[in-house]
Amino acid sequence: MMFNNWLLIAVFSEEPTMNEVLQFILVGLLVVLAALASLALMSTAVAWILKTIRESKTQPKPAPIPDEGLPEETLAVIVAAVAAVVTQPHRIVHIRGLTPEDMAWALQGRSQIHASHALKPQDHR
Repeated sequence: MMFNNWLLIAVFSEEPTMNEVLQFILVGLLVVLAALASLALMSTAVAWILKTIRESKTQPKPAPIPDEGLPEETLAVIVAAVAAVVTQPHRIVHIRGLTPEDMAWALQGRSQIHASHALKPQDHR
């Protein structure tokens, strides 16, 4: 009885009853919630479609070549150097090569040293 005129819901009489006002508010709320839900579903669907397209375009990465480790001589030198410097009991857990990120401190130090030198103009006559 309350929802019998869905299409003509916005048409009020000169003095609407409380039932008509509540019906109008409820229908408006349902329309807004339906619109928001459909937008949420559409954005989720678009995100899922883009993700599947991106995953299908990426090529599988080749398996990394296993590292055969350091030569025994290099490992012996590193262990001897650590044993000479560290006096407390210790255990070497991991040895890895330097990466460009590790070299940043050394490069910055070198650039500061070179920048600190005052250049003297030479007279070339």
